[in-house]
Amino acid sequence: MNFQKFLITLGFLLLLGSFGVTFFEKQQYVDVTHAQAVTDATNESYTKIIVPKISVDISIQPGGVVNGKWILTNDYAHYFTQNGNTIVYAHKRKGLFVDLKKLSEGDTIILVNNKGEQKTFTVYSLEIVKSTESEKLQTNEPNTVTLFTCDGFFDENRIIVKAK
Repeated sequence: MNFQKFLITLGFLLLLGSFGVTFFEKQQYVDVTHAQAVTDATNESYTKIIVPKISVDISIQPGGVVNGKWILTNDYAHYFTQNGNTIVYAHKRKGLFVDLKKLSEGDTIILVNNKGEQKTFTVYSLEIVKSTESEKLQTNEPNTVTLFTCDGFFDENRIIVKAK
């Protein structure tokens, strides 16, 4: 009987492990020391993001997707701009975007540019989507900032916060 329990447990662990390997193969990241960042078409360069409600005050660096892989680091957030929408993303961990889910409509997000000027945005949307729904990062609203990070079991979801 104990041997049967052992085999069932082993089978479950192997199944769970293969699911994790399959899922994480889809998550592709670029080592930032070897990546060429996506250039910002607006020529606006940001250096910091501040989100007072969740005590975020961190550096941001240019990022994006290069050769199908996200530029990503454990130390700071990354950003890129598309059609007037500045997308800022980081890991869901302490010191980065761990509390992103706590934001709500009316909260403040501040981007600081390379001249020290602050641009203030007000949150108007927060949603949790599947990791495959990357189109949810887009918006038709001009002068928007979109924050996102991973969420859920095995990071199968994304938290997306939009502010203008």
